[in-house]
Amino acid sequence: MTPRLVLGPVPITLWTVMDTPRGHREGWDGGAGARTARFERVREVFGQVIVLDDGARRARLDSLRAAEPALYKAVRALVDESDLATREGFLEPSVGVGGLSEVGGNGMAEPGPIPERIGRYRVTGLLGAGATGVVYRGVADAPLGREAAIKVVRSEASDRASERFVQEIRALASLDHPSIAMVYECGAMESGRRWAACELIDGTSVTDASRAHGLGWDRRVELIRQAAEGVHHAHARGVVHRDLKPSNILAGVDAGGSVRAKVIDFGVARLNGPRAPAAFTTEPGLLVGTLAYMSPEQLRGDPADARTDVYALGLVLYELLSGRPAREGGTGIGSVAASSEKPLRARLPGCGGRGRDVGAVIACATDPDPERRYPSAKHLAEDLERLLTGRPIEARRPSLWYRGRLYARRRPGAAGVIAGVLALVVLLGAGLAASRARLSAESRDQRALLVGLIHDTLNDLSTISGTAASRERMVGLLSERADALLALHPDDGELLLAKARLLRERGDLAAGAGNPEEALSHLVASNGLYRALSESRPSDTSIGRWYAESIVRVGDILNDTDRQEVALPLYEQAMGVQERLLRIAPDDPTLRDDYCWSYDRLAAFFDPVDDAEELGSWLEERHRLARGLYEDDPSRTLSVFNLGKAYYDLGRQESRLGRHEEAYGYYLESFALLNTAVERAPERWVYVYFFVETLRSVVQTENCLGVADERRARAAGVIESAREHARRNPGNIRSQLLLVRVLLLATEWHES
Repeated sequence: MTPRLVLGPVPITLWTVMDTPRGHREGWDGGAGARTARFERVREVFGQVIVLDDGARRARLDSLRAAEPALYKAVRALVDESDLATREGFLEPSVGVGGLSEVGGNGMAEPGPIPERIGRYRVTGLLGAGATGVVYRGVADAPLGREAAIKVVRSEASDRASERFVQEIRALASLDHPSIAMVYECGAMESGRRWAACELIDGTSVTDASRAHGLGWDRRVELIRQAAEGVHHAHARGVVHRDLKPSNILAGVDAGGSVRAKVIDFGVARLNGPRAPAAFTTEPGLLVGTLAYMSPEQLRGDPADARTDVYALGLVLYELLSGRPAREGGTGIGSVAASSEKPLRARLPGCGGRGRDVGAVIACATDPDPERRYPSAKHLAEDLERLLTGRPIEARRPSLWYRGRLYARRRPGAAGVIAGVLALVVLLGAGLAASRARLSAESRDQRALLVGLIHDTLNDLSTISGTAASRERMVGLLSERADALLALHPDDGELLLAKARLLRERGDLAAGAGNPEEALSHLVASNGLYRALSESRPSDTSIGRWYAESIVRVGDILNDTDRQEVALPLYEQAMGVQERLLRIAPDDPTLRDDYCWSYDRLAAFFDPVDDAEELGSWLEERHRLARGLYEDDPSRTLSVFNLGKAYYDLGRQESRLGRHEEAYGYYLESFALLNTAVERAPERWVYVYFFVETLRSVVQTENCLGVADERRARAAGVIESAREHARRNPGNIRSQLLLVRVLLLATEWHES
């Protein structure tokens, strides 16, 4: 394979009146607004003149010189610059080594004798030559001994070409990225000609390499993703390339055998920021780049930024996947500018079923309006990464079907878990558009179906196997559909209740995943909905109960994140709501359960020693309430657990005060009740957790009292319950912590 050079020739550069010599600006003074208007006039006339043949061009310039001398001088400077670029070969597609024409190609003169040495490098051959530079292969002296491509500016090169060479070296020297070719060092020969030793890339242009290696669509996309990462690295250091095209993105086989992209040729790069030297700055009106890959703002002469390079990368991606340039029409400035103002829409076949996604990425990258493009090359690289890993891209609106289809491709096993729910939601969404024109009764049926689906799904959510992420996606899909219906029916109370429950569930999932702030945002939003509904229906004890529960959940997150001073008033507020509800329905067991738990939470704010008497009375009252619930219905598992927890709390307080005999009696009562609760509902982690804690307390108290008990033999059953809960809730921090606590307890049992 022919090695390719890092540095290539500078492409077409058309300078406007601001960049012409001082003598060409006579009669063009004025403020910024006047100069901008004149720039537009120069560009307009130049665009008309440059596409004419020689005879018509001379006649047009002669008439312009007679009518508007100042305008003539500015346009003539642009025409001369264009002619110079043409003579240097810049307007032709670059070929050969690193974008340079091959030796002797295009009628160029041979570069002359090959020097023996350049700096510390021994020259071993000629790689290529262009109108402004010659490229040699060289080997560094020991101890480095590495090969390099050495570019030397021709002695007859113009001052501007020499300046661009320095510009390119400065740009490359500030960058260090695996997708950007490196500059090793630079210097000047005895004759004063500048040289630079650069990374020698054993590769070809990205388009040629893709064909040569038979790369599939995904590997081609990966090459542009790598290039985008490198370009973003340059942008982060203030360097905008401004001339990205296939010949400036080389691809070769790396040491690991993979084809990798390298961005080259920063000859017209722009360095932004206060540290930019004058050679890197371009005043308004400068047109720099290769016409076929210029962005609309480049063609207008506007300042280039990161989005300019994003545009060019989008064009290269299209060419790489379609096999043809994006702009196949005319090559004149007028025709190129006209085509650049049209969005590039393409649905490419053979992209693994992701043709629409590929087209959306290209359309976003090449949008004529820079504000609608990817804001950075990093954003483009990230969307290409999503494309390659089967995830939804940012360039497309994330519809329900789109997300579900991609998720099913990535995780066919987990996708089966939510397939039923997803199918119902999709069917519901499909019928929603038609339902708007139907009778109001049918519309109510649609909402009732969704509300029922939400409650049924959430009721069974904890028993569905799968990851926390899959459950979050399921809840998210239902939430999106609820939002869509609420936009049409914002006062539907049942829908609002369902939405509040979804927010509460999302908060619980976030808390279980260890994201307290995200959990807090969802729970606060849920609390707001419940509060509004409770205020509008104050006698509805069910809504009132959910409202109180939502206050408690917010308090729990604050309490768990060491914000007890904020959590305490929330617990007291919830207890006040529950007392009001009990006055309405004093025999409601669910309200009495909640009231017991309010006693339980507030007990944690007492000091067990300093407030021992008050805390004891508080725990006795909590025990009395739990005992009443149990006596009313001993078959009710929650009542069994509630009373077992009340005994456990009494035992803990006695242990703190050193009264181990009394504590032991309470723990034995608690153990018997909690064992019953776990046997009836082994999937409830809170039951298992307090059963384990009670068993730990039994063992510890037995050790203090010097007695043994056969209940320790049930340790294996407790461990298995904790393991089963962890298996059913993969990724849930509480479940994992529970298993850790059980295993630690088993260690204590073994040691005792």
